[in-house]
Amino acid sequence: MDTSYVGSDDEYPPVKIVYPTLETVDDSIGGQPGAQTLFCTRAMWIKDDYPKHLFVNSKSKRTGLIMHVKMILGLFRDLGKSGLQKGNVKASAEPSSSKNKINDSDSSNFIDTRAKGFLYVGSHNFTPAAWGRLVASTSSSKRKSKSGDNIQASKLEISNWELGVVMPLSSDEEVKSLPTWERPAKRYSDGKTKNSKIPWYANPPPKLAFEDSLIDFFTLDAYSLHNRHRMQYSYPVT
Repeated sequence: MDTSYVGSDDEYPPVKIVYPTLETVDDSIGGQPGAQTLFCTRAMWIKDDYPKHLFVNSKSKRTGLIMHVKMILGLFRDLGKSGLQKGNVKASAEPSSSKNKINDSDSSNFIDTRAKGFLYVGSHNFTPAAWGRLVASTSSSKRKSKSGDNIQASKLEISNWELGVVMPLSSDEEVKSLPTWERPAKRYSDGKTKNSKIPWYANPPPKLAFEDSLIDFFTLDAYSLHNRHRMQYSYPVT
């Protein structure tokens, strides 16, 4: 994370939204019936203010599978060789004497740049119900941004009960191995076909057809597993 973003009211770090294209879903083992838990609608996508430029294709490391995982990968930008920074103020990463010790009250404002980043894993869907929405506060208090403009006081309303874990990533190997999708993920704008430039829209087929597709899929999968098991192990003749 760039130091310009530390403690900033006006800037956000670069964000990518990992979501499968229509082509990725069509090419998956379960096809469209297997992607009914992923929701992006055409009505949302065609809005002028929808963040299309942030979308990158979601391809599982397990080839052919569509993921329904909730993860956030956050990578810190190179803040220099020093270990700790606060804005543009630097502190040594080496063990320090008590006179140079950082107070506990200040430690939350510093970033340990020896960490590569963090990985969130949890139950949150990418929705306002899970993460919350900002609504105008009834309070009349206002604050000012760094540019001096008044900012309307607001509060965060969250509808769901969710649980997640944030894990520090301490090595390049962890950054590479722990996320479940292929990286770097390709932007939709880099797609070479029509269906690789648009997201998968969740449009469930009729109920019975959907159920039949799932039954066929799981029956075939169970049959394949059974045959592989028989090939690997011999059964005694009775």
